[in-house]
Amino acid sequence: MSIFVFGFKLPQEQKAAPAFSLSSKFIEKFSASADELFVLTSDYTIEIFAISDKREELVSQFMDTIQHEWHLPQENFKKDFFQKVGSEAVSHFFKRVIGVGQPADINESLREFCDVFELARERSLTGPFLDRLYQKGIWLSEKVRIELSLQENGTTTESVVTELAQKIFGKLDDHSALIAASSAECEKFVEKLSEKNIGHLYFLELDGEGIEGICEKFRGHSITIEQMGQVLQSIDLILVFDSGFEKLLPAGKVSRIMNQRNNAPLFWATLSFAHEQQSKLSNHYNVYYYDRADLENIVASNLKKQQKSQRTVEKLLENEVENFIKWVHSEELFRFGNIIGRSRAMQRILDLVAQIAQTDISVLIDGESGTGKELVAMAIHEHSRRAKNPFIVVNCGAMAESLLESELFGHVRGAFTGAIGNKKGLFEVANHGTIFLDEIGETSQAMQVKLLRFFQAGEVKPVGSNNTLTVDVRLIAATNRNLEKLVQEGEFRQDLFYRLNVIQITIPPLRDRREDVLPLVEFFSKKYANKIQKPVKRVHDDVEQVLYQYHWPGNVRELENAIERAVALARGSQIGLTDLPPQIVATENRLAATEVDDKELSLQELEKNHIAKTLKQYNWEYERVTRILGIGRTTLWRKMKAYNISNSLPRAAKHLD
Repeated sequence: MSIFVFGFKLPQEQKAAPAFSLSSKFIEKFSASADELFVLTSDYTIEIFAISDKREELVSQFMDTIQHEWHLPQENFKKDFFQKVGSEAVSHFFKRVIGVGQPADINESLREFCDVFELARERSLTGPFLDRLYQKGIWLSEKVRIELSLQENGTTTESVVTELAQKIFGKLDDHSALIAASSAECEKFVEKLSEKNIGHLYFLELDGEGIEGICEKFRGHSITIEQMGQVLQSIDLILVFDSGFEKLLPAGKVSRIMNQRNNAPLFWATLSFAHEQQSKLSNHYNVYYYDRADLENIVASNLKKQQKSQRTVEKLLENEVENFIKWVHSEELFRFGNIIGRSRAMQRILDLVAQIAQTDISVLIDGESGTGKELVAMAIHEHSRRAKNPFIVVNCGAMAESLLESELFGHVRGAFTGAIGNKKGLFEVANHGTIFLDEIGETSQAMQVKLLRFFQAGEVKPVGSNNTLTVDVRLIAATNRNLEKLVQEGEFRQDLFYRLNVIQITIPPLRDRREDVLPLVEFFSKKYANKIQKPVKRVHDDVEQVLYQYHWPGNVRELENAIERAVALARGSQIGLTDLPPQIVATENRLAATEVDDKELSLQELEKNHIAKTLKQYNWEYERVTRILGIGRTTLWRKMKAYNISNSLPRAAKHLD
């Protein structure tokens, strides 16, 4: 199995519409030959990311489809066709998420990419490999956005002029510009201002130059030298492309105009090569003057910063590509940090973790006991900028209020009986790191007030001290109670709840995401077999079925304990039914008990039921099901489509080259 990307740059007159990328007609041609598939259109390019061992077949189908749809000559197609395999394809995927090399705004490019990927996921076209690439790509894009700059600063004089004007005035909608003289270069500057919705544009004709064309193109107003004095009172930007303009505005006249404008800010850029007034104009209050040399220096500085950022991004990409390849060969396809999750619900949570980890946003995690709230909090910390600093876990429900206050905020000597010395609180210990407050719903109103002070000012006050300490700590909280209900009942402060609940992550119970059961079983089996040095290699099929159907009231924690026991009791290389806890075996609900009476069913109905039952019994693992049924992967897919047997689980592949 390999990962690859291939595509084609379309002629402009045949631009692919976004809907085309996921149309049924298009996808049906390829999904039977791929384990995972993601089709992306942008500008005039169609790209297909695929996980498959049928690369040549997919590429051939793609070529035939494109040439048929657009009647393209083969020589044109081959010229604009591209293909990347393995590490190069992984790097290409990351670059597409980040927006490297994309002409559009990075944020807009990311939004479009995410929207299309979500559509592919909804149609069960993606699986563990593309999902992991997507999550890592989102994480990378946030890291680049926060720590680096790829498209923030202009690298042309016209973009620098527009950015400087925006820094001075904010939005340009209510501001006007005067353009002195018309030239080919002038149009580039006016076009940039128009992209930012500049208000009125006035064009001043000098030396008999015709400006009718540019006025008409940008819907501007033509003015004469006689009208200029009145217009300047309401102008906020002046762009000069003719040195003769400065002679019309000597320093004294500029002073009078600024007085008439009540010294409102005036942005002045001289783009002509001969100028004399720089020092004089720069001395005027609220006149922001730049000449060509100033602007070109800013461009050079921005280019230098951008090149440095791009080198850093390349190193990040290199590391993440290497990490992805290592993960592929680790065979832990459903592991993200210490989280094991194949279900769509867990993939959504991991998407969110990747998106928010780089920020310092407060997170509230809720869910039943044993669902893995602490692991999600740890994943957020490990993928954040604080990862090298402490991650402190505090169980608020396990301590008395006085002890909890001392643990969190510390105390000074003599603060209470037994306080024989100063003690640092966990907030201080976690400085520059993350603190995880589990069971936050168990805290008292008095403790909630102290936590609120931390949120409002970043300060904590040790018990018995009159001084406060400023700390830099990210706070993640968790609860298995309904905090909104506690707020309504007056048991939890509303203001603290809103501070905590900036981002809410709800972890569903294991019974609602049974797709995660068998990956968890495999993970825990290996973990405890290595820990207690038992030769357990696999779990019996009957055991898998029982574990998959059990309702797991204790969630992942109960499952882990059950597998630890089973590994300890196993007498050979395989876990059997007798190794499971009695309560799990006793509640076994076998598929046979719910089977439909087959006596009066047609042959087609029998086949449909048998395929559906086998898929469900073996957790929709297609490779295993095809071996049991004795049919090929394409045949299985075709029969599932014919019988309308759908799978909400992402597809999985065992190995990736």
